[in-house]
Amino acid sequence: MQTLLIKIKAALQAGLTQVRDGDVFITPDLSFIPAGVKSQLAIAVKDGTVINKELTCGVIERTMPVHFRVFVRLQKNHEAPVVGDASTGSLGVLAATEAIKVLLKNNLLGIAGMQAALPDAREPESELFVGQAGNTVAWQTKDITINYIRED
Repeated sequence: MQTLLIKIKAALQAGLTQVRDGDVFITPDLSFIPAGVKSQLAIAVKDGTVINKELTCGVIERTMPVHFRVFVRLQKNHEAPVVGDASTGSLGVLAATEAIKVLLKNNLLGIAGMQAALPDAREPESELFVGQAGNTVAWQTKDITINYIRED
C-alpha cells in the first residue's frame, strides 16, 4: 500500500496542473487539512481496508481501495466550489473528482502485479466541510474511491 500511495500522489501531481504539488497530500484522516494547503483546490489521498483473497497456486489477490477527498475553498460565488468557475478556469469538486478518475482509471502506475484500477461504483454527494480547531476555512468536498487489484 505504501508504494501505491506514493505513486498515486506523484501521478496526481504530474497529471493535474490545476492543483499545486504541495496541495496533493497523503493523509492520516480524510478530515485533516495540512496547514501548508494554500490554494483553492486540494486533494487528500488515504489508504483503505485491504482485502486479501487466496487464489489457486498460492496466488494472493489484494484489493486495495484508495480514498480521495477533494477540497475546494468556498468563495463569494457559492456555485463555483461545486461546478467550477469558467471565468477563472478553477475546478469545482465535480470536475476535480472526474479528472482524478480519468487520470487513474486503468492506470496501473507501473507496479508489478497490479491488475486493475477501477473507480468504485458508488459515489456520494459533495458536502460542506469546515476545518478543525482554529482553522475555520469552509470547503466544499467530494469523496471518491478507486479500487486497485494486485496479484502477488
